Amino acid sequence: MKNLAIVRVIDDVRDYLKQRGLLRETLFCSHEEWISRGETLCTDSDFTIISMADLANISNGWTEETDAAWEDLTDFAESRGCWIERGYLWSLHFYPLDRECAQGIVCLVPKDQGEIHQ
Repeated sequence: MKNLAIVRVIDDVRDYLKQRGLLRETLFCSHEEWISRGETLCTDSDFTIISMADLANISNGWTEETDAAWEDLTDFAESRGCWIERGYLWSLHFYPLDRECAQGIVCLVPKDQGEIHQ
């Protein structure tokens, strides 16, 4: 994604999370910010969201309610041209739909693309 497109997606995702009360303890990191933290996982994502609160609970899907919220979030991301990879328990990594996972870990791909890459 080009930088302006990334900024638009970040703004849309931030608005989406705000409308659902999911911005508490949430930090957005650009690709460069994520790498500068010294992180080694998901370093090829366009941007990352770090959350230690409600968003983390949703992304880890511990209940039917959180599973439904996760599906809604991933559908929203897809509508903005992205898919989401779960990194750590507390991180979500956003990629354009046309990019596959490059690090050999399980990556969640849009439903219509059918397979899980490992």
